Amino acid sequence: MINKIELYLADEDTLYLERLSMYLLSKRNMFQLHTFSDCKKLECAIEEGKTRIDILAVSEQFQNKVAERIAAKVKVLLCDQLDTGVENGWLHINKFQKTDHLVAQLLQAYEKETGQLKMHIQGKGSCQIWGVYSPIGGSGKTAVSLLLSRAAIKTGFKVFYCNMEHICSFQRKGGQGSSLSNVLLALQTKGSNLELQININSVIDDQSGISMFAAPESTLEWNEVNAEDVRRLLAALSNTGMADIVILDFDSELNADKVTYLQCCDHILMPVQKGDAAEKKLQVFRRELELRAAEFSAMSERIRYVENKAQQVTDAGIPFDAVFASLEQCASSAPIPPILLQIAKEWARR
Repeated sequence: MINKIELYLADEDTLYLERLSMYLLSKRNMFQLHTFSDCKKLECAIEEGKTRIDILAVSEQFQNKVAERIAAKVKVLLCDQLDTGVENGWLHINKFQKTDHLVAQLLQAYEKETGQLKMHIQGKGSCQIWGVYSPIGGSGKTAVSLLLSRAAIKTGFKVFYCNMEHICSFQRKGGQGSSLSNVLLALQTKGSNLELQININSVIDDQSGISMFAAPESTLEWNEVNAEDVRRLLAALSNTGMADIVILDFDSELNADKVTYLQCCDHILMPVQKGDAAEKKLQVFRRELELRAAEFSAMSERIRYVENKAQQVTDAGIPFDAVFASLEQCASSAPIPPILLQIAKEWARR
């Protein structure tokens, strides 16, 4: 069993402690968290000197009282003002900033001091990969991907949503300097800690609980990524333990790299629509599967077709209506179609 990072937080602001703790417990699986709003309780917890403290993060009131008696690998002062840098062995971090960025700074400091972060975030590497793809443009792939992500979360699994489109239709911003760009750069940099970059450049949708990468600085950065890079990315995502299920949201293009990505998927959901143009594109795609039966046979067996209907919800379709008008709504409060809940339950059991 891998030991978690022992993180001690101390601040007299109980509301701040509560909110930060909720975030850490919901997003990160690497911390053993200890919180204190009272100095005496913190002293009691460490008075024997046998307590292992990997990261100690305290407000100024606590620093003055217990600084000399605490042995921690990393000492962090949570500052009320923008005050960065290191002073007398204490790393100064602004406490009032985006939590993703604050956590990223804690992890980077721990990695720099110990070089052990990769050991702590290494997971069992057994998460499933689900792809959402359709040769039909405008078939609702991204909306379906987000709703499928929520369905999997409702089923009881941790989900990481990864938008593979070069021009993304849905993005989340990260903390300062935090984005998918850093992950893509790490993929191409020898010796880089890819798992670390994944952790510090991901964000979580507060309402849905879906984890995802912060938006890249430029969509053209995807052009520097090849099929082998994507395999490494998927392996690293699996190893971090951040998710039980990774959902890949693809664009409608079909090329050699896309086929490779689809073959990495344990399951593939394909939204389809009625209409001459849509049906012709689907026919061309299915003909391609038949022509390359030997190459695509395994992938063909993993595809589940779901009609994206324009009318009411049925067991065989998804309503394409106001639910899909806002992708933000899909990630937060839109109702999950029953067919997606059914699919999520079936796939998660395998």
